[in-house]
Amino acid sequence: MFGDISLFDRGPRSADVVANLDSVVVKISASAFEQLAKEAPQLATPLLRAIGKTLTARIRADNKRYGDSVKFARAAH
Repeated sequence: MFGDISLFDRGPRSADVVANLDSVVVKISASAFEQLAKEAPQLATPLLRAIGKTLTARIRADNKRYGDSVKFARAAH
């Protein structure tokens, strides 16, 4: 999934995406998602959980890259 952060803060996208193959995508605006969450929370909840897992994985990967770069910088001195 991509563009997921914008569902929460309506900010600019943080990534570009290029498909390697023909693809079918689903686009949902922040306002449509808010309406879905109010009217059908049983549908919105799994999507929110998936977004949470995706964001958590990204944060963990970024933390690891940062930690690795700090270790590398310290070892270089």
